[in-house]
Amino acid sequence: MLMILELIQTIENDDEREVVERIFHQYYKYMMARAQSILNNHHDAEDAVMETFCRISENVKQFVHLEKTETAALVSIYTRNVAINLYNRKKKQREIFDMSGEIESCQACGDPMSGNPQALIVDDETVDIVYNALDRLEAKYRDAIVLKYYNHLKNVEIANILGLEVNTVNSHIFRAKSKLREILGEEGYERITYGKI
Repeated sequence: MLMILELIQTIENDDEREVVERIFHQYYKYMMARAQSILNNHHDAEDAVMETFCRISENVKQFVHLEKTETAALVSIYTRNVAINLYNRKKKQREIFDMSGEIESCQACGDPMSGNPQALIVDDETVDIVYNALDRLEAKYRDAIVLKYYNHLKNVEIANILGLEVNTVNSHIFRAKSKLREILGEEGYERITYGKI
């Protein structure tokens, strides 16, 4: 936590520093809970939240004029994406060093489209398949999908958060779903593509 506060103090613009400080005070506990629900490890969650604040401080202009609910949704996206990426990195490290090839299953990770990481226990392979497919989407498509299916927002709310027209959001979601089906289909996972996507 101290490292995050030190990071915030390095932001030169007063208005931007205040925005990040407000995010810290309002959402730090939520971000920790969100990251821990994915990583199932307190220390990893701390690392993920630190990395999330680094990304927020680099992209603070996105947060300056947002309403509270919009800020919460965007903070959730950042935290989730960082935690998933960290989970995947840790899993790959375990695979490299695990001579027996037996990898501890991730019981904290659930249905990636449900918005509730603990709603459904799935095996590591399925988690990685969907997460990797999401990571292969362009950021604008991935953000639209995450806001729609993780945060359960309406398209008009997503448009407000992302600063887009509703028709553009509709298009992004349609293209994201099509691209996910294509990616998963190419990898031989057609069964996954027609459920919740």
